[in-house]
Amino acid sequence: MNFVDSWGRKEYVAVTTSMQGSVTFFGGEGGGLIALDVVTGTAHRFEYVGGSIGFGIGLVGSVETGVISFDKPEDVAGLGMNASAWAAAGPAGGASGQVSSSVYFDVDADAISAGGAYGYGASVSGGITYTWYRGEVNLADLPKELRELLEKFKEQEGK
Repeated sequence: MNFVDSWGRKEYVAVTTSMQGSVTFFGGEGGGLIALDVVTGTAHRFEYVGGSIGFGIGLVGSVETGVISFDKPEDVAGLGMNASAWAAAGPAGGASGQVSSSVYFDVDADAISAGGAYGYGASVSGGITYTWYRGEVNLADLPKELRELLEKFKEQEGK
């Protein structure tokens, strides 16, 4: 998957890991995001924190996959806004999802993701985030053992 959206931005596979918590009307989260260009093998790394207003109570860790689009990685860095929801019931897990966007009019980056949540509680909220761009790595630069492991997964997918 490596397309260009209707506004000319490139789309990447997004993988997000985060910790999210909520107490009554206030919430917070922090985590990391990898935007993977599956054609070139380049993975852009980001970290973020955020605060929100909504309704909920609990604490969860989540892993989500989705799509993120941007012109250049630096477009994702800085202030953003998001809407998110999650629900989890202990070891059985639950679900989480979010929609995010930059807040600057001259730069545009958008993301949508969903996945599993593990912890206790539920929340629905909207808020402000701040994101740092931490650089890129190319999958070809990974150690030989990790590349071989990825190739095995790729072969199994094709079956």
